[in-house]
Amino acid sequence: MPAQLSLPRRISLSSPTSEASMVSRKAETPSAYVEGGYDKGGHAYGSSSGSAVGVSAGFGAVALGTDSSGALVCPASRAALYAIRLPVGMIPGSGIVPISYTTDTVGPLAFTPADAAIMLDVLSGSDGKYHRAAEAPKMAGLRFGLVRRNFFDEANGLSPLVGTSVHSAKTMEEVMAKMRQAGAEVFDVSMDIDAVDCEELADARQDIFRSDINEDMNQYLCQLKESPVRTLAELVEWNQDHADEELPPKAPEQDNFIKALSAPPRDSDEYRRLNARVADIAVKRGMDYIFEKYNLDAALFITEFELSYVIVGAAGYALGTAPMGYRADGAPFGISFAVKPNEKEKLISILSGYEAIMPQRRVPEWL
Repeated sequence: MPAQLSLPRRISLSSPTSEASMVSRKAETPSAYVEGGYDKGGHAYGSSSGSAVGVSAGFGAVALGTDSSGALVCPASRAALYAIRLPVGMIPGSGIVPISYTTDTVGPLAFTPADAAIMLDVLSGSDGKYHRAAEAPKMAGLRFGLVRRNFFDEANGLSPLVGTSVHSAKTMEEVMAKMRQAGAEVFDVSMDIDAVDCEELADARQDIFRSDINEDMNQYLCQLKESPVRTLAELVEWNQDHADEELPPKAPEQDNFIKALSAPPRDSDEYRRLNARVADIAVKRGMDYIFEKYNLDAALFITEFELSYVIVGAAGYALGTAPMGYRADGAPFGISFAVKPNEKEKLISILSGYEAIMPQRRVPEWL
């Protein structure tokens, strides 16, 4: 396995750590691409935004991010990075502060697919198979399906970053043309679900998270060697008592914690019903449906359209994101490739094949 990672041009790595590589509270890390930061549209988007911004600004070649639903791939999209989210359980999760042990995972954010693959080999203890996959780029002859109904066709309004939707949809069409020129088959697909199913999926996943938070956070807190709180209820009370520090103006909420306190337990009929409904929508009529009907190698999504990473994660598929384009103010946005859970190496080869036909990612101009 190579020991070196790719480094960006014009960047000095004189310090191994930086405030830009860490985020303690939601929305405090601004994008390195948008001068003026968060208030000027530089929303880095997600709890792994500190890792993403740190790498994009040149403080390292690769970083780790945690993900329960989009918190890895979305910050990577906003930082013009490659990121890989493997299905839960394929990377050891010891030490991750939990939202849900049934959905929490960890993955790399990097300048290139090869860098991300090296980190995956380290995390998984493999013999270098992921890096070998990165050195074998694939594009020609593969079948890609752009998921349209409830995703691409209803893109406007689904992006939290105002102004991204129309621009990224146009860029996606241009990227698909490049993929076809490289020998890939790229065509439209749709899942066997409607808008009501999509809303129900999002609601069910949120309810499952709350049940998981209640049990998993309690388990995590009670095992800490030193902590002023030992239960989720005590954590909620602590936040309320220290609101000036723990509930700042841009992130004043702990509603999910509060609602989690009364969520149904994992051994309840309601919890089992929610998971059965998610499996029906996300797996049977969602991801499995399009892969079987259209014989796909990968499904395509615009990364930050929320339902995409929700349904891919709920179905247990592997997901990779890559830089796709930039807004007029410099904010990046990405494309996502989803593959079957057991085709992780194919995902990395696809990301390398995509990198080979696309322009080099931009270094933030104003740094």
